[in-house]
Amino acid sequence: MKFDRQLQEGTAIIEELTAQIQRLQTEQRCLHLEKAQLDSDNQNLELRLETLPKLHGVHMTKLMREANDEEERCSELDGDLSKVTADRACTEKVRNFHRKVVADVKRELEATTSSCQEHLRFYKKRVQDSWSAAILVEKKLTELRAENEHTRRLLADVEFGVQPSPSRPVEQKEASCSWISPSIQNTLYRCHQLVAGAPVLTP
Repeated sequence: MKFDRQLQEGTAIIEELTAQIQRLQTEQRCLHLEKAQLDSDNQNLELRLETLPKLHGVHMTKLMREANDEEERCSELDGDLSKVTADRACTEKVRNFHRKVVADVKRELEATTSSCQEHLRFYKKRVQDSWSAAILVEKKLTELRAENEHTRRLLADVEFGVQPSPSRPVEQKEASCSWISPSIQNTLYRCHQLVAGAPVLTP
């Protein structure tokens, strides 16, 4: 019985050890796989480490080229900005000058307009005065023409009706005109003297 129990215990121990061996073998295979993976990763890392300086140089060259390009662009932009700033300042000066010119022209135009309005009112008044004077002159001329025509008729009457004749002395002629007023008679007398060429005597 004791032997059987020992045999069973030994068998159990053997089975347990076998299981442990299998487990260890499995772990060993896993470790081998992990080691192979690690070796592969290590080789890859070594390759990368070998290529990193080259890649670093390439990247640095690329970055330096990009940095130089950006610096050139910044320089160009600075130049363009300076030019734009100068153009803006020039444009601002031109705009201020134009504003001043417009303001001056506006003031001059207002002054000229006011002066023209004053001259227009002055000449309008002169035209009105001249028109009124022309109307008066026309009226006076019409009156003078009428008076001249009347005087010419009176002269004709004087030449026709107041000439002396042998059969009728001047006194009778003058007596025949007694219906004429003294002022008209005086005018007729003076006109007659002028026609006859005799000196005019004021009565």
